[in-house]
Amino acid sequence: MEAEGVYWLLLVDSEAFAVPENMLHSTDEFEAGWLVVHGRWYTLQQKSPRGYKLSTGVKLILVNAMVRLPNVIFAGGSVGKAPRTSRSGLHMLEDDMHNLLVSSV
Repeated sequence: MEAEGVYWLLLVDSEAFAVPENMLHSTDEFEAGWLVVHGRWYTLQQKSPRGYKLSTGVKLILVNAMVRLPNVIFAGGSVGKAPRTSRSGLHMLEDDMHNLLVSSV
């Protein structure tokens, strides 16, 4: 697996919610009242073309640590439509979308 670069991609699987009490989740510490979401990371598997695999493990992610970039679209997808998976099982991110993300950070 390669280093992700200046951004990381997360599929958010829930609405934001406040942590009800101080807790430890997957070695991450969260204080009561912090806003979190359930999500799964995309991991970069190849750099050219950029191919990502969606992890199966759900993590709690602190909302304050996120920057939401709407309409991140993988190749073969569109807004509101699930991305198409390549024959290799990867979700491909086209260069134009990658360049847009890099310039947004």
